[in-house]
Amino acid sequence: MVDSIGFDRDLEFLRRHTEIVLLEGSGGERVAVAPQWQGKTMTSTVGGPGSLGFGWINEAFISSGRVDQQANLHGGEDRFWIGPEGGQFAFYFEPGQPFEFAAWRCPALIDRQPFEVTSATATMIRLRSEGRVRNHLGTEFQLRLEREVELLERASVERLVDCELPPGVSAVGHESRNCLTNAGSVDWQVTSGLPCIWNLGMFRPTPRTVMLLPFQREPLTPGLPEVTSDYFGPVDASRLRVDRERGIAFFKGDGRYRSKLGVGFGRAKGMLGSWTPEERRLTIVQFNLPERVENGYCNNLWQIQAEPFRGDVVNVYNDGPNETGGCLGPFYELETLSPALCLLGGESYNHMHRTLHIVGERDDVGMIAERLFDVTLEFVESVFFESGPRTV
Repeated sequence: MVDSIGFDRDLEFLRRHTEIVLLEGSGGERVAVAPQWQGKTMTSTVGGPGSLGFGWINEAFISSGRVDQQANLHGGEDRFWIGPEGGQFAFYFEPGQPFEFAAWRCPALIDRQPFEVTSATATMIRLRSEGRVRNHLGTEFQLRLEREVELLERASVERLVDCELPPGVSAVGHESRNCLTNAGSVDWQVTSGLPCIWNLGMFRPTPRTVMLLPFQREPLTPGLPEVTSDYFGPVDASRLRVDRERGIAFFKGDGRYRSKLGVGFGRAKGMLGSWTPEERRLTIVQFNLPERVENGYCNNLWQIQAEPFRGDVVNVYNDGPNETGGCLGPFYELETLSPALCLLGGESYNHMHRTLHIVGERDDVGMIAERLFDVTLEFVESVFFESGPRTV
């Protein structure tokens, strides 16, 4: 199993098809970034002989060498997209097109246009790109995208999880700082649609992967549901459990059923993650969640919306067959979004998206999971699988 998904093998494969900038830490940590593929953070590893790579890589698509006019899903642990995806202000459906998968198109700026490397060090790379996009309403936007990816070594991971890692535990992290600028002379207006920054991380599914989505038990906005789960139709209790007492939703990441979950502003916390017992890996995603927002969050639902700026702050996605019978992956995703951006000409906004991987013996990793998510790994697994007592 290690040989088939090892980081070194993934790195060799990627370098046969595109330029890779490799960020390297003093403890053997490595992060692979692909400038020609919009600066995607493709995969990472804690280091060591035969160490695993953690990002999902779409080998079949990459090997084909083709450029897809719909979307070029190379994979990767962190990519810089823009929202909204659906609705009257969508950037993924041309004016007049129905909200169906066959009509869905990813804008070239974030899908086919290479990013330019502006500077790089052993542990950091900066990139940029600029271009025009048009939304479903027909409004055009001139955007400048700037991205900075930094490798995070063990000491940084310890600081970010606020505890010392046990000796037998390995860790790697990478943080992207994503800047979107209104590069035009026209100020953006709510009535014409607003973009947002959207970071998505793609990971290999396993039969027992569980995504963890914490939420505020008492919402800031009265009546706001704990989660939105009807993006692609209903999700039953065999795949989704919402624990209102503990304030956390558990969602399967097995890549076998297309479904999506989200948490809105007023419920969201600045963290989400996943537990993959087959790899003894806890993945944590952190981001900068603002205390207040002026224009809300873009609504990504594939329909004309009564409330286009009442969307989700974070999303988790499990891949599986779509309405055409095809499957994009399979993979699962951990996603974060910025607020809707009503920027003046020349104005910018920065969104931070951070991914941490902690690998080790179950008890050691479980201590960190309990500290961060206030739930034991035994409980996480027992939500969907028979694997021990339901304790917290």
